Amino acid sequence: MFFIGIDNGVSGTIAILNERGKVIWYDRTPVIEQLNYTKEKAYIHRIDFMKLKELFDDIKERARQQDEVIQCRIERPMVNPKRFKATVSALRALEATQILLELCGIPYEF
Repeated sequence: MFFIGIDNGVSGTIAILNERGKVIWYDRTPVIEQLNYTKEKAYIHRIDFMKLKELFDDIKERARQQDEVIQCRIERPMVNPKRFKATVSALRALEATQILLELCGIPYEF
């Protein structure tokens, strides 16, 4: 059994553990910086979809080779109307992560 724990967001982290709790992989969530799409010049961070896909593909292949199951848990995103920018960022990150998990066929829960 492999466990994926995701601290949601562009400043979050991802940990992958085996069934004995040994850390197989742990690092910050891969992100890219790009110019914001608003009128004022600013930058935003987004999930680096391709790097995260490589990570999920690697763990899926490893699980397949060892005939193991993958379980994923995602932290619920921070949603606070008083922190609009942070909320939008958290929800964008969550959506990208969910789409990627679904494309890779990795089940997840919150």
